[in-house]
Amino acid sequence: MTAATVGPSATPAAKASLPLNGGDGDDTYLIAAPFDYVHIAGAGDFDVDVLDLTSMAFSDVIVDYDPNYDIQISLLGTESRIVLDYHSVAEARFSDQTLSFDDLETFADINGRRGVDIFSGFSGSDMLIEDGTVVGVRTGVKGV
Repeated sequence: MTAATVGPSATPAAKASLPLNGGDGDDTYLIAAPFDYVHIAGAGDFDVDVLDLTSMAFSDVIVDYDPNYDIQISLLGTESRIVLDYHSVAEARFSDQTLSFDDLETFADINGRRGVDIFSGFSGSDMLIEDGTVVGVRTGVKGV
């Protein structure tokens, strides 16, 4: 079993060893806020790798896709983010709940790709603007 720690108490070597890849065997990645960018590479066959984020609650993060459609977990209000290769961890443990990789994918599917939501086949009738920023588009389609 390999354990890697990233965060304020991590050694400089651990901070520089990104992307993290524990290799064969079960691994635990312990990540504490604040952190910068962490990339966890794919797990080996039949490995049960765990992302330990128990220093934060699930409500402290947002789960979505990065521009390459990899799942990312971002700490709200910061630039901190963790990018996960496909099935690189079996589960993510937060202080208030544990989510499987499939659960993370479901949340990412709901939230979409950061900054880009495309709804093909719908025409836009009005831009929704808040504080001078476009935040959405009202469609003119009825009876959907």
